[in-house]
Amino acid sequence: MGKEQFLPDGSAVLKFFIKTDQISHHGISSYLLRPFFLLYSWRVFFLKAISGWGKGNSMILNLVRHTIRKIQLADETGLEGDTLQVNPKDLEALVSPGGGIRLFRVAAVHPGEPFRFGPVLDGVEPRAKEGFQGSAFPGWTGSAAMTGKGSTHVLDGMAIFAVARLPGIQQGIIDMAEEARPYCPFAQICNLVLLFETTPGIDRLATDDAIRRSLLRVAEFLASLSFEAPAAAMERWQWPLPPSSSPRAALLYLVQSQGDLRRTYFFGRAMDDFYPAIIDPLEILDGAIVSGNFVLPSNKTCTYIHQNHPLIREMLRRHGTDLTFAGAILANEASRMEEKEKTARAVEELAERLKIQGVVVNQEGGGNTLTDLMLLCRQLSRRGIRVVLLVNEFAGADGRTPSLMETTPEAEAIISAGNNDHRLHLPAPREFIGFAPLDGIEEDPSGPITLPLARIYASTNQLGFNRLSCRTR
Repeated sequence: MGKEQFLPDGSAVLKFFIKTDQISHHGISSYLLRPFFLLYSWRVFFLKAISGWGKGNSMILNLVRHTIRKIQLADETGLEGDTLQVNPKDLEALVSPGGGIRLFRVAAVHPGEPFRFGPVLDGVEPRAKEGFQGSAFPGWTGSAAMTGKGSTHVLDGMAIFAVARLPGIQQGIIDMAEEARPYCPFAQICNLVLLFETTPGIDRLATDDAIRRSLLRVAEFLASLSFEAPAAAMERWQWPLPPSSSPRAALLYLVQSQGDLRRTYFFGRAMDDFYPAIIDPLEILDGAIVSGNFVLPSNKTCTYIHQNHPLIREMLRRHGTDLTFAGAILANEASRMEEKEKTARAVEELAERLKIQGVVVNQEGGGNTLTDLMLLCRQLSRRGIRVVLLVNEFAGADGRTPSLMETTPEAEAIISAGNNDHRLHLPAPREFIGFAPLDGIEEDPSGPITLPLARIYASTNQLGFNRLSCRTR
């Protein structure tokens, strides 16, 4: 593999099948639904039935975006134009009781400023359902009744991050300096950093839960400040989409939920035992998935990225132009081989049900999750479905090491999101905000450091959130 390069846009994943010939599909075989899927499907049907469908039997989601260019710590919390003013005392009142945590510092950092912070837990985009009709984080801060429809207000151009010491997580940083900007996606927006002090001896899962709930409450509270403010932009999404004659393509959305501190949550429920299901993609764009997965920092798909899912957004945009977006299949990368095989069989059935010719499959995490990816690629390819895989690599600092632990002959179309082993030199920041030392980073984070991309948060994210890639020579 070659050195890190920029891709001109995030659409490269789709180019492998949008011009493919129509491929015949097999008949739809019977599908035995498990209880969770039945429960999920009934919930979706019931909520949408009582809330009413949009024009043409489609649901409409409006993302009302308010641009934030500056975050300022102030005596009063409010939104003044494109400046978010925050009084830390207002945020302290939102900290979840229990879990032994205390919000002891709030910091605001902006692109190009010489600040670095870590270890980073989760990051979210501030959002709130208009008039609090429903919840921006269903299952966590309120009801799922309006998820995927109605209007959601968004503080665009910023994220909120939790920073804390939490035993058992893999630790990484966000660096706001210009030198980090091409590699660190969140160096390109404004960030509100919440530093939590934890209590030794308190159960780490209780601490993790308390921090997550506090972070989501803060995000929803700050976004609610925009209800009466004029919008900078409005995104309007609909689902289902109108018929199209273009090749039918789907997203196979893999998440990693494999136990303590390696969990992903769907409507507030851990996905460790989740059975594959066809989902409403607008629910994903409206906060249905929350991350609790503290894998290698470069691999991290934080809640912010789930909220702004690059592949879902791109496939929605391109529907009717060069593909028919047939739907999204959500599945978990289980830890046991038996469960991986069950997942693959279930995904095959769902793919047949969608009558697709092509599918994009993302990876989350590393190690054994490559087994899921290659197994799914092999099974779907043998059914005549063209498969595009989105992965990152461990190709050595020089990019010459074989980079995937597992592969299959059917994996003919692979998009790389970058090389985790690529090393980066960063200058000393004006201030390091957080807790040192950091596992995996040898030097003092308050000084100049040399580190692999693996320790830079979301640098090689496997949903294509960044613009890095590796190319063969």
